[in-house]
Amino acid sequence: MTSLEDRLRSLSDRLNPLVVREIRQVVKARSFVTVFTLLLIGSWLYSVFGVINKFNVLEFQEIGPLFFRAYLVALIACLMFAIPSNAFFSMAQEFHDRAFEMLAITTLSPGNIVAGKVQGAVVMMLVYASAIAPFICLSYMLGGLGVFEIITSLGGLFLVSLALTMFAVMMGALCQKPWLEILNLIILLTVAVITAGISYGVFVELVIAGGSSILDAITGLGCFAIFLVFVGLISLGVAQAQLTTTFLPIGYRRDPNAPLPYHHPNNPPRPQAAQPVQPSTPQPDTREERDR
Repeated sequence: MTSLEDRLRSLSDRLNPLVVREIRQVVKARSFVTVFTLLLIGSWLYSVFGVINKFNVLEFQEIGPLFFRAYLVALIACLMFAIPSNAFFSMAQEFHDRAFEMLAITTLSPGNIVAGKVQGAVVMMLVYASAIAPFICLSYMLGGLGVFEIITSLGGLFLVSLALTMFAVMMGALCQKPWLEILNLIILLTVAVITAGISYGVFVELVIAGGSSILDAITGLGCFAIFLVFVGLISLGVAQAQLTTTFLPIGYRRDPNAPLPYHHPNNPPRPQAAQPVQPSTPQPDTREERDR
């Protein structure tokens, strides 16, 4: 009977090895330490001074939505700017310093490389969500906020951030030249700003303010999730196509009758095409016949 440690070890062996590298690179980066520290310190200071400022009205007013809006803005900044930017630069760096050539000689397929980038970003989303989770619990305890509103807002925010991360991976895969990296980064930041504004308006003003019923919220979230899945699949397909290397010129067609340069032991030998027999001319046998 296998122990729990052996099961966890076998499960970790099945994971994408690129996820470990991505998480180590993000955690060791100075940007992650700065953003994570500012998130914790800012949320803690806002909670302390916000409760002190509203201490006189705590018994008569429910101020949970007010605090939850601030925490949601901080989480939007992390999930829609920090994580997609890290995924963008991580993918763009694969085409510099011959890093992609090192990945190409491994057993990882282009799909595994793209999936590893996305899975590493999902892990970082959970890290940021776990940092803000105690403060969200505080906003629930302050009243005026239900569990359904919290789950709907966080679930929708996670889906939007995941789709934006896939889009960032696609834009990073298109950065095979330095000027393309700057242009794609500007496009990514523009899309992130527009997405963050729309997400705040939907998840805060409609869900938290009670502008829609539970059925309408579930229906809208489901339709929005289908649209995000469609966008994510297109982004992953483009990124995978950019990582698929080919060394054949355009219009090249291999001759099916041409012999292979080498014979693999697992492949049967290909039968060669029959060559036409050229008629041979008789050679003279004696010197006299050759002189004639």
